[in-house]
Amino acid sequence: MTPGDHTARSHDKGMQDCQQARRRGHVVISGRIRSVVVQPRSGAPSLEAELYDETGAVRLIWLGRRTIPGVEPGRSMIAEGFANQGESVPTIFNPRFELLTMPGEGR
Repeated sequence: MTPGDHTARSHDKGMQDCQQARRRGHVVISGRIRSVVVQPRSGAPSLEAELYDETGAVRLIWLGRRTIPGVEPGRSMIAEGFANQGESVPTIFNPRFELLTMPGEGR
């Protein structure tokens, strides 16, 4: 994904940039998954993914999940949910999402 691809898509669909998720509230963002890890939270697993674009990053956390098919590094997605300011990056718990196929991803 090039910066121009993201910007055009974001404005066409009313999405915000990742840096706009720093303000607490409902957001719809698009970007590419940089990393995916499983973390224990209060004795239960949680799947954590970092979604990024040219403006910043957002942490996506699905509570009680170890895997979600298609949620993997390098994959593009749209995520929607309530953003909270996390330790270092905004965080969205249990976001709704849509996996995207970008040119060159071959999906």
